[in-house]
Amino acid sequence: MPTDTLTIGQLAASTGVTRKAIRVWVEKGLLAACDHTSSGYQLFAPGTAELAVFIRRARALGLSLTQIQDVIQARHDGANAPCTDVRRLLQARIADIDTTIADLLALRATLQTACTAQPDVADEAAVCPIIERTAPPEHPVDKSPVLVDG
Repeated sequence: MPTDTLTIGQLAASTGVTRKAIRVWVEKGLLAACDHTSSGYQLFAPGTAELAVFIRRARALGLSLTQIQDVIQARHDGANAPCTDVRRLLQARIADIDTTIADLLALRATLQTACTAQPDVADEAAVCPIIERTAPPEHPVDKSPVLVDG
């Protein structure tokens, strides 16, 4: 076993990620073991730690593993720094966050209205008039037949 390699536990500890994350990243092709021990344990080159930290940071920014793999592949394909692609991905992530914030603010307003509503106790309701009058209507149920192979 070469002494300059890292076991999965050493790689995980040195990069601040779990062994499970390392295994997933190997399975998805983002990281690769450089060797194996006689008992089958994966060994990683020391430079793999830098890539694992990059993946951890990209995940923290909300990029998917597929997106990260595309960025890594662009770098391997000769792009000096695929920052244009990263900027585009991050701008899309910002747009997603803005949509989520708008949806949450709308939900907050609906909840606030529901909390301040004073339903008439005599109102007939299936369970609670606060929910029945405040919540948005449900989506229509798809009544099309379900086809099952067989």
